[in-house]
Amino acid sequence: MEKGRFEYRTVIKKDIRLVWDFFSDPVNLQKITSFPRVQVIRDSEQEEERIKIKLNFLFLFRITWDAVITEKRDQDYFVDKGDNLPFPLRQWKHTHQFESSGTGTIMTDKVEYIAFAPDILVKMMLILMFKSREKKIKSIFR
Repeated sequence: MEKGRFEYRTVIKKDIRLVWDFFSDPVNLQKITSFPRVQVIRDSEQEEERIKIKLNFLFLFRITWDAVITEKRDQDYFVDKGDNLPFPLRQWKHTHQFESSGTGTIMTDKVEYIAFAPDILVKMMLILMFKSREKKIKSIFR
C-alpha cells in the first residue's frame, strides 16, 4: 500500500464569503467535476454531514463513494473523510482550506490517502482532476 499527500491551490478572484458559500454546498461538486461525471446525494437528516457520491466513468464503469464532513470552521476550512471507498483507495482525507487574499480567495485542497496503487499514479489522477476543476471554477467565478 502507498501512503501519500497531495496539495493543489486555486486562486479565485471573488470574495471569500461567496466562494465559501459555493463550496459549502456539496451539490456544487457536480458543477465543477467534468470527469468522471458526478452525482451527489445528500442526507441532511443525519447528525453528521454524510454525502454519497456516484462517479460515472462514461460507459466503462460506475462507483459509489461515501464521504463524511468531519470538521468545519466557517470561511476557513472543512474536512471530508472517505467511507466505503472504491478500489484502489484504502483511506481518504480531504481538507478544503480557504484564505482571503486581497480581492480574492486562495483555495487549497490538501489530500491525504492510502492506496493500493503506486503513488505516482494516484498523484497523476489527482492533478488531472484538480486542473479540470480549476478550469470549471474559474469559468463559474468570472
